[in-house]
Amino acid sequence: MDIDAVRDSADDALTDKHRHKQQVIESVSKLANLGIKTDSTVEHLSPQAQALARLAAEAKQHRDEDWDIRPHAMLEAAAPTRRQFDDPETSPVVVMRNPIAGRLEIGGSTELTEPVPINTDEAVAYESELFKGQLQLHIRGLSNTQQGRFSGKKRFLHLAIQGRFKRDLKASDFWSGHEFFNVSDLVPTSFVNIAYTAAARMFSSTTRVCPSTSNGQVAGFLNPVLASCQLANVSLPGQEPGLWEAQEDVRLLSNALQDKHGNPMAAEKRRRWFDVPANADSVVLSKDYVYTLHVWQHWCNISTYRLHLSSLLSIDLCQFSEGQPMQLMAKDNATGQYSINLLLWHKRLLFNEPASEQGSLRARLSSGVSSLTASWKGRLASK
Repeated sequence: MDIDAVRDSADDALTDKHRHKQQVIESVSKLANLGIKTDSTVEHLSPQAQALARLAAEAKQHRDEDWDIRPHAMLEAAAPTRRQFDDPETSPVVVMRNPIAGRLEIGGSTELTEPVPINTDEAVAYESELFKGQLQLHIRGLSNTQQGRFSGKKRFLHLAIQGRFKRDLKASDFWSGHEFFNVSDLVPTSFVNIAYTAAARMFSSTTRVCPSTSNGQVAGFLNPVLASCQLANVSLPGQEPGLWEAQEDVRLLSNALQDKHGNPMAAEKRRRWFDVPANADSVVLSKDYVYTLHVWQHWCNISTYRLHLSSLLSIDLCQFSEGQPMQLMAKDNATGQYSINLLLWHKRLLFNEPASEQGSLRARLSSGVSSLTASWKGRLASK
């Protein structure tokens, strides 16, 4: 079945706005022979038949890939090949566009099978359904890592974006985080809930957490972008700073976002201000402004795919990822449109290690679950 036929059938499935979401999933799955489980959900995605058809058609091109671990069907179209993972500049990491995000043009390409440039000298142009601008993504621990971006810093990853929204949206609808279509059976739902909640609260107090897909939801956690990103700058067109010269300043969004002298509110105070739902609900992110946003994190080493909880304790995330990578994403939660959605793939997500190393990692994961559960419960109780 060609792409036009898939698109037409997907359009038919989406014509009746009252039709149950599972009918859409089953229709696209049947057309593309993807075998997506009926307990999967796309209710958080933009209901566009073109995006679904593109996903369904392009996923079929990968069916002969020699993965040891099958990527999730919804992400298969953007799962890297062994050759891409072995690129000496970026191995063992490959960054891809997320198929569920619709059209995402980066560096002049929209190909799901083409890696997104990382650790580049210059910013890369990008455009999504919701946002148009430029980005630079830096990841520590790779051959092409620019050490100057991480010198004197603990962070493992730093994403900088700049551009304009294509339409106005409420700040209270602009969220980022991680979304998963399936959760490993190796880890109890109670532990997943604790882990997701703890991870979400690293970024903001306002969170949305779902530990399981069994109730028809997408698992994962979300945070308001302006309550969690480390640096935000809002400027008039033509007055925007350089991508890496930007300083905290969001006064254009509200008079409340300045100190008593009229100076920009500090980043930490801005995060706390947007962490109050009523405050975020009062702000509109106008398409007439230029937004510069920086996000970084120091808890997950992308080059090893290990979550560092302390100097002595870390978890191998590949052990219970179920063929799903971590994400860098932000979206309008009211419509499901994404401003950006990237998949951070590690080779061990899809290709096995030697058996001896697998056993050692699995044993460490098993022995650490109970102590981690107790530790996180204690942390959350003190919040």
